[in-house]
Amino acid sequence: MDQAPDPMTPAPAPVTPPPAPAPAAPVMKEGSKGAAYGTIFGIILIVAILVVGAFYVWGARLNSQQPVPATENGAMMEEGVKIDTSMELAPN
Repeated sequence: MDQAPDPMTPAPAPVTPPPAPAPAAPVMKEGSKGAAYGTIFGIILIVAILVVGAFYVWGARLNSQQPVPATENGAMMEEGVKIDTSMELAPN
């Protein structure tokens, strides 16, 4: 005869499977320099961008400053100094 489940017997508790193991870290081979070249390239690129930016800012600052007045022939002259530009030669 078929036996019916006993209504007084509790149902079995669900069983939780054990957690899966964590993935292992990638193993670098001995002598592998792939990551080092990328890091060096990145550092050089960042430094180059900083240098170009510094020259850009420096050039903008130089252009915004007042220029020093020049004489007619393009020579630089200090303020208050008079230069004799006559080309007369003294007689012998």
